[in-house]
Amino acid sequence: MSGVIHEDFPARLRVAIKGKFTQQSLASEIGYSVSGVKKWFSGHTDPSWSAVVLIARTCGVSLDWLAGRELNEASKPEIDVETLSAVIREVALNASERQEVLSPQETAKWVSQLYRVSMRMK
Repeated sequence: MSGVIHEDFPARLRVAIKGKFTQQSLASEIGYSVSGVKKWFSGHTDPSWSAVVLIARTCGVSLDWLAGRELNEASKPEIDVETLSAVIREVALNASERQEVLSPQETAKWVSQLYRVSMRMK
């Protein structure tokens, strides 16, 4: 994976799991061995691309940030919790008023679309 992973990857990996996982629980969550994960943290080996994708998804960080392409984690867009909560309530209320049962995928699609529109209007 040479050239894809930034030399600061172990430090970024520590930031990504802080307060969420230990090295052991991360290994379990993404399906890799503890010894392999420890090597990533120490910088002795780089993870595969598929492992980097799993780590980013699991820890809620961007691939670009984890791979060192973004300067800091703060460059991730912040979620406006109040707006997101209002959108979730609106989607649920709208479906209820229409006596419609939305699948989780449909709900996620509507919430995502309405959240983006709401954020643009701010």
